[in-house]
Amino acid sequence: MTETESRYFALYTYHTNRSTTGNGGSTVSDEKEKEVSDFLQREARFNSDFSLSVITTNLKAELETTLRGFIATRLSKGTVFSGIGDVTDIDLGRDESLQCYYYHLRQANDDHVTDDVSSMYTSEEYVVCFLAAPEESLDLFRVDLDSYSEDLLPMLDSEMKEVNQVQVYLSRWHQESVQYITRCINKLNKQLSILLHEAISNSKLEVESDDSVTKSEIIKFMHCCSLSDLLQQANNRDGGQQDTSSEPSLIDFDESGSKLFEVKSENVVKMCIKGDVITFQNSVQNDFCQEWMHTLLDGPNDKPAYSRQVIESYKLRVIQDMNLLKRLVRQAESDHYALYRAFIFLRKCGNCEVLLKHTNIDCSAMSEDANHVLNILQEFVMQDTSS
Repeated sequence: MTETESRYFALYTYHTNRSTTGNGGSTVSDEKEKEVSDFLQREARFNSDFSLSVITTNLKAELETTLRGFIATRLSKGTVFSGIGDVTDIDLGRDESLQCYYYHLRQANDDHVTDDVSSMYTSEEYVVCFLAAPEESLDLFRVDLDSYSEDLLPMLDSEMKEVNQVQVYLSRWHQESVQYITRCINKLNKQLSILLHEAISNSKLEVESDDSVTKSEIIKFMHCCSLSDLLQQANNRDGGQQDTSSEPSLIDFDESGSKLFEVKSENVVKMCIKGDVITFQNSVQNDFCQEWMHTLLDGPNDKPAYSRQVIESYKLRVIQDMNLLKRLVRQAESDHYALYRAFIFLRKCGNCEVLLKHTNIDCSAMSEDANHVLNILQEFVMQDTSS
């Protein structure tokens, strides 16, 4: 069985009885309960009476029945949540073990508020499933699949007039949510290191192209390579506030080329795509991103999971290098040899300007001496670069 043949989709309607108050007639004190076990028990109680009907799928009838039973079990236990997808392994029989991504879609305007706390209503919701071979590593693409699933919701009107459109959309899930990574890598080729550098250095990207699809995929790829999620996790572990300056600084466009949003950033990089020719203005690259680029280009050009694993590995290296630099800076407040080691580290890492930039963003949480050490390191690096 080929990889393409082992990629499936399924879309279900999910009818369940819900309370108009959103809590099944519970009291105000019940609403304030934050215990996970209590929440799961309430969800299981609400989900004890529901129906699950297939709308469209490319699975064979026997396999679809097995999948529906699996999803029904998860729903009955109250472990399928709207707003975030989940990935798990599933055995569909016939020695076919697959990874299954599933997502609960609920209409945003699904509100039925009345004064009668005992009143119930039947909620029509949806569950979307994507399945692929385990080596596809769908967990690496969960954020992309969440977004793709959410974009399906506008097509799902109450009369289901666009079933054919929905089926076409679902059939392209792997191409749109997974394969875009390898398309971008192959498209950029030797210029890939430029985009990688701008992604991890929080630059603002302006894309000029007549191809709205390519433009959108470049934006997604840069977001995929940015450090925003890892920096936020690191800040949360350190007990600090979320730093909005670490979010991916992009300019996005709709199909007409109109600007949708802009995030403030210091450096503006312009990217122009005309056919197979790509040019950059105000771009920078370094040895670290060159190494990263070669690792991606030297690998299989048709394996998105491999490329995504490489991307996540190099992003993690940047975070680890930042943590090491911070430790050396703190040690250098009272140890001159640590200052020398920090300088040697920056000299050899091939990514000094990015590390110094992000470390400076966190300097407000450091002491005055640590800020002084960073200033000295920046001067050393500038002198070493110019010499």
